[in-house]
Amino acid sequence: MRYDQFMFVCELCGTLVPPRMKANQVVTETRARNYPARQNAQKIKRKKKPLYREDPGGRGWEIVTEANACQPCAAKHETPVPARQEV
Repeated sequence: MRYDQFMFVCELCGTLVPPRMKANQVVTETRARNYPARQNAQKIKRKKKPLYREDPGGRGWEIVTEANACQPCAAKHETPVPARQEV
């Protein structure tokens, strides 16, 4: 088997993927994140004096790990749904 005929290894099933097959980024893990409030975070350009607005912050989700996957594995894989957090 010649390895120069393959483009990447699927990180979910471990198979060698042939050329011209699309690599899909699959989210395998997420985590909750609290974002702090920021003063004068958003600058809005105007003709006269620029206007600054505050960013209220809040809660969100970050991607922890991603994997390159072949099309069959990406179709079968479900992105982990984050659990809801009570305020």
